[in-house]
Amino acid sequence: MKRFLSVFLSLCLALSCLLGLGITANAETTLMPDTDGNANSDTPMSVQGMAISEPTYTVQIPTKVDFGNIQRTKESNIETQPVKIMASNISHLFENQQKLVVTVSSANVYKLSDGAAKPNMLSYNFYTAYTDETTNTPLSNGLVLEMVGTADSDTALTKTVNGAITVDTADIKKAGTYSDILTFTVALQEVNV
Repeated sequence: MKRFLSVFLSLCLALSCLLGLGITANAETTLMPDTDGNANSDTPMSVQGMAISEPTYTVQIPTKVDFGNIQRTKESNIETQPVKIMASNISHLFENQQKLVVTVSSANVYKLSDGAAKPNMLSYNFYTAYTDETTNTPLSNGLVLEMVGTADSDTALTKTVNGAITVDTADIKKAGTYSDILTFTVALQEVNV
């Protein structure tokens, strides 16, 4: 009788597979035979994930720094104009493992030119918080502002850099209008974790 019941259950199992019936192996797993006759049928599967927001920021840089009319002096006399660079509404840096970096370069390598065919040049210094305070070395083609988010604070961040451009009036060689162009580059860089 046992043999008959075992053969009967095996035959029922085989017959139900041939007829396309679902067999429940347990409460969590359901075996379903291929009912469309295609052994290589594709089974679609969707994959979902949560997107990370792209970093956002606003950077404000003055469009012009004007010393006005300055006079040549015999003795060293430093004229100073403030330069405020502000990054605001900075968000999602930490979660993207990035930092906001502002750098600057000078068209005339930090010299003001009077624009003549053979130009007269007037050196100037651009100081920021990133100036080497030990040697008082001014910024040269480098970092102006850097901001990194943290796990605790990664939205609506603000950073202000109060810099200055200085000119020594004793270095003026000839009357004229002197200028230079500073190019600021704003970029996101990967943070080494």
